[in-house]
Amino acid sequence: MASRRRLIEKLEVIDNSEVNQIEVELYYSAGGMNYFNYKHEERGYYLSVSPYKLSVNEHFQSKQYSAFSGIKSLILEATRFGQKKLDNMIVDESKKQELIEYVCNKNGLKIKPQVKAA
Repeated sequence: MASRRRLIEKLEVIDNSEVNQIEVELYYSAGGMNYFNYKHEERGYYLSVSPYKLSVNEHFQSKQYSAFSGIKSLILEATRFGQKKLDNMIVDESKKQELIEYVCNKNGLKIKPQVKAA
């Protein structure tokens, strides 16, 4: 079975000892009860922005997430998962930037400026 997640973008964080990466991901959720906040979540495709600390060793690498530091937003309601839909879905750039800015402001993060090719 294929993964129900698609990595959209990885961003490098600077000047922070707790977090060094931000991951922007698109994924499908079957919805239902969220037992962390006791709210009902809709079934569909979500855009998620999660900060984490990536540690690299010579034999492995690990990601250390902090609870409640990221955010997600429902992009499209769907009654069932479709791999082709996930692979071809285009993420709204303004929505993505809004979520990234929210996570950066909430956690006091600065993103490393990206160099654009000419």
